[in-house]
This record gives sequence, C-alpha cells and structure tokens, in this order.
Amino acid sequence: FRGRNVPADMGLQFFGQGVDPVMQRSYYSRAMATNGLQDMYGLTCGEPFDSVLGLRRFVMLAYADLEVDSCSDLLPHCTTLEPLARVVCPSVCGCDDPAGSLALSDPSDGCPASCGGTPRYTAALASMACVEKQPAELRLDDDWRAWAVQIA
Repeated sequence: FRGRNVPADMGLQFFGQGVDPVMQRSYYSRAMATNGLQDMYGLTCGEPFDSVLGLRRFVMLAYADLEVDSCSDLLPHCTTLEPLARVVCPSVCGCDDPAGSLALSDPSDGCPASCGGTPRYTAALASMACVEKQPAELRLDDDWRAWAVQIA
C-alpha cells in the first residue's frame, strides 16, 4: 500500500509486538472493505476492476466459469447476493442509480457509500417524482419486480 491513501482503520501495523495487532483486526465488515477499497485507490464510485491488476486476477479466479475482460462481463452478477461484482464495478452495476433495478445498493451489499454522492445519483434523485405507486402499478413495474427477486 506504499503511496496509497489507506484509511486508518483499514491498515495494520506490525513491528514485532506479537500477533495481538493482527488478532484485534481480524474482521472487516463488507461496508468497511467496500469503502476502504474506493478510498485506497482514490475512487468515487469508480471501477477498481479496471485499474487494479491484482484485483482483476482475483475476480477472474472467483468467476472461473466466466470470461471476465471488463465490468460489463459482470453485469449478470450485479443483482446476486454475492457482492463481488458490485464491489469491483459499482457504477456499471448501478450503485450510483437510485432509479435503477439494483435493490442491493447499500455499502453492506457491496456498493460504496461514495456512489450516493455522484452527479448521476443526485441528478436522478432530483428528477424523481415523490409519488407512491399503487400495488397494481408496482406489480407491473420492472424495477420493483427485479427488487423483489433480489431481496427474496
């Protein structure tokens, strides 16, 4: 991580004090890891998959049954419960689109918190009407149906 902006709670210091420092930080929440990756590489809802070579190799191993050359290859995995596609390709997965079909858009679901402050996200919110749809309308709405599948 030399030369990178690593959040204070994301790194470990180990200078011969035994294993206590490692034991104290043996778990990172999904939100900490998601946001920490963005912070580490100076991204704001950016695609670490496109810029971090080691991460690209990891993703290709994780999706061994899939030819992964770009974030668009991960689109089918954006709405699954497994968060890896959203962590490495948040914008392509729709983390920065509150009007889209992605229901799993919280940092605990793999979407970086910074996605909620992007121009795309804020413009979409500003243009949305604050109108509650009737149940019959919701049953026909493609986004609502996609959300139901994701959270079921």
